[in-house]
Amino acid sequence: MFQRGYRFVSRCAPALKAYGPIFLAHHGISHQLTTSPATMAASRSYHCQEFGTLYKDDYRMFFMQDQKPISPFHDIPLFVDKDGKAVEANANTGIFNMVVEIPRWTNAKMEISRDEPLNPIKQDSKKNKPRFVHNVFPHKGYIWNYGAFPQTWEDPEHVSPETGCKGDRDPLDVCEIGFRVAKRGEVLQVKPLGIIALCDEGETDWKVIVIDVHDPLADELNDIEDVEKYMPGLIQTSVDWFRYYKIPDGKPPNTIAFDGQAKGREVATKVLYETHDYWRKLVMEKSSRGPEWSCLNTRCKGSPFMVSPDEVEKVMDKQGKQQPAAPWDPALDTWHFIDREAAENSVARITMVKYSILLPTYNERENLPLIVWLLMKHLGKSTELSSDGISFEIIVIDDGSPDGTQDVVKQLQQIYGSEKIVLRPREKKLGLGTAYVHGLKYAKGEFIIIMDADLSHHPKFILDFIRKQKEKDYDIVTGSRYIDHGGVYGWDLKRKIISRGANYVAQVLLRPGASDLTGSFRLYKRDVLQRLVESCISKGYVFQMEMLVRANRANYTLAEVPITFVDRVYGQSKLGGNEIVSYVMGLLKLFIST
Repeated sequence: MFQRGYRFVSRCAPALKAYGPIFLAHHGISHQLTTSPATMAASRSYHCQEFGTLYKDDYRMFFMQDQKPISPFHDIPLFVDKDGKAVEANANTGIFNMVVEIPRWTNAKMEISRDEPLNPIKQDSKKNKPRFVHNVFPHKGYIWNYGAFPQTWEDPEHVSPETGCKGDRDPLDVCEIGFRVAKRGEVLQVKPLGIIALCDEGETDWKVIVIDVHDPLADELNDIEDVEKYMPGLIQTSVDWFRYYKIPDGKPPNTIAFDGQAKGREVATKVLYETHDYWRKLVMEKSSRGPEWSCLNTRCKGSPFMVSPDEVEKVMDKQGKQQPAAPWDPALDTWHFIDREAAENSVARITMVKYSILLPTYNERENLPLIVWLLMKHLGKSTELSSDGISFEIIVIDDGSPDGTQDVVKQLQQIYGSEKIVLRPREKKLGLGTAYVHGLKYAKGEFIIIMDADLSHHPKFILDFIRKQKEKDYDIVTGSRYIDHGGVYGWDLKRKIISRGANYVAQVLLRPGASDLTGSFRLYKRDVLQRLVESCISKGYVFQMEMLVRANRANYTLAEVPITFVDRVYGQSKLGGNEIVSYVMGLLKLFIST
């Protein structure tokens, strides 16, 4: 026992030496904390000027060098030596500049503005309200000095092979773990030790773990294993922080790539150089990316966005004078206690709730790859419903299409897997109702989504269906073209009149409790769909109408979601004179029999 304790003290002696002053200060024992002269010299080369009101949406912090405004995004060099002097990327010093946006133990969510000239630090906002991170027990605010690497950019057009997600559009984020609480706007020289990959709403958001090269522990820490050796528990605590910090806002735990593990210095350095290359392309090339990024700079030679220092003075002239900070809301000091086990169980439940999407097809070889890609895009990414995406399968019920639709399905299975894309063909056209019955035999989902494969139903609305269903545990959620914010696109006047007329007559005769009877974009509880299909006798377009009429008569709960119906891009519409006659006959039968 004694030897184990001795080894622990010996191993952590450098940490105790470095961080003992913090312990003493915390317990009211006076100890003068000093800043390294090298750090002070590097910081002095940049200074900041503040405008507006701290904790308000008009707050801005601009960066200056040699009394001239500069951009912290573009003008502060990434590659430096330990004194903060710029070096070439191939110098391989292993040292990088970091811009501190958020000091440790603070809550205001500050960030470099990517879309404003000179990219000042401002407070992030949502719905015009400044954002603050919650205190998730046992943490207080941010648990590191948090900021960004200058001259880096996470390209939204690049899909990371490590995470399968695109970049988040911002400079690369940094978590500095040294002993000193830095100040907002400081520029530190740091070395990377490891990296955490956060997947946030379908985007890759890298978090690089670094230490100030002037920190007393800097010589001891060179890779992620060293952090665990000298700062036991810090890396796992950091992963924990990123996974749960949005739960007080009512969101699910975030997804952490690599099975929730941090990667080491090699991966961190690789990401640093990659994002620097993406930044160079952004700032050195004119493009059609639009106003989402301001590349205005004063130091990037060869950049089409470079201007003289005198020109950027005009940006500063437009800023309001600095005002006293806004009053601090005491509610921001609240500690939020998270039941982590319950949070993880809720994620597991969402993941297990599988949705089976039934796609009846006939001659849809051109449309099918597009509809599958859209389904993967909108349901496979992180959302507020599930940070890991929606668990779903696509069941294609093809009625012997002569155009090779089934060959396309088999190719899609090679891309996405036969568990995700399930082919259940039939020899010939046997009707829509029997197609659903056939698909239900193989569906594994608790909920069934029916939709057309011809791109007339956009998969983005499925998330609205799922969200609506969860509100009151509805038995059926149906898409409607005829409620507020719904509509059609690509129809001529004749088609619109036919559709409106058909729905109007059906409303008068049947009173079904739904506005769009002929639509075929719906979500059903599995057992509800099973019973409705078995009870329906209609075929063709009347089948969808009969489903809702019988659901209304059986007192199933139903909700509507507005959708935009788009006329098919490829192939021909299956609506013809015979279908219209069949619809009228079927409507009369339903009027008599229900």
